[in-house]
Amino acid sequence: MQRPTSVRLLRRDDGTWEEVGGDGFGGNMDPTEAIRRAGVAEINGAIESDNEGSERCRLEIEYGKVWDTEELGRDFEVIGFCSPCVEVRRKQDGQRGTLFFQHHPRFYFGFEVC
Repeated sequence: MQRPTSVRLLRRDDGTWEEVGGDGFGGNMDPTEAIRRAGVAEINGAIESDNEGSERCRLEIEYGKVWDTEELGRDFEVIGFCSPCVEVRRKQDGQRGTLFFQHHPRFYFGFEVC
């Protein structure tokens, strides 16, 4: 799956979010829109169960380490997001990277260093 190269929302140092890319009114000026929509469809189409344990196991087999929302907050600071990805900074070592996420049950997976 291809990762988008831009983010639509970026977290400022003061904790607020700034929109980057797009026209701010829901218009499509984002060249990654088609890639991202395909990624969201692929990820959410692969969900096999609403059971968190079963779905987590499936993701771990396919992608390795998986985080739920609480674990994500423990291990990472979210810098920005552009579905189906979040840009993060790993708290352990400050390393920046991206994770994919699925909607329900909400899990984050596939950490890749930027």
